[in-house]
Amino acid sequence: MNIKVEQERDGDALVLLPIERIDGSNARSFELLVMGLINNGERQMVIDCGRLEFISSSGLRVLLLAAKTLKASNRTLAVCAMSARVEDIFRISGMDRIIRTEASRAAAVAAACVPLAASGPARSS
Repeated sequence: MNIKVEQERDGDALVLLPIERIDGSNARSFELLVMGLINNGERQMVIDCGRLEFISSSGLRVLLLAAKTLKASNRTLAVCAMSARVEDIFRISGMDRIIRTEASRAAAVAAACVPLAASGPARSS
């Protein structure tokens, strides 16, 4: 099953807005999209979860893979605008200690555009 993901440019950052769910049925499609963008040169990436209702461990794995790939280029993946449910999933899984989370899109874009060495550890705002 394919996933619907809107793409928007916000300054130098590419913002991806996944819609509804990222789970076992569509995580592979999401991975192909995200990793394809990174492999084609995207270095400032934000995942805006404002329209995301649920993310499974399969979806979290895709975000972890993207974060590790960007880290190798001294960049940060930032995630923002999480609903309480998605934020709970991040917190319970420990992903909020690995992937940079921000409350607002503006803060996430700013974090994604700063080289990793200067951006500091992941944090939840």
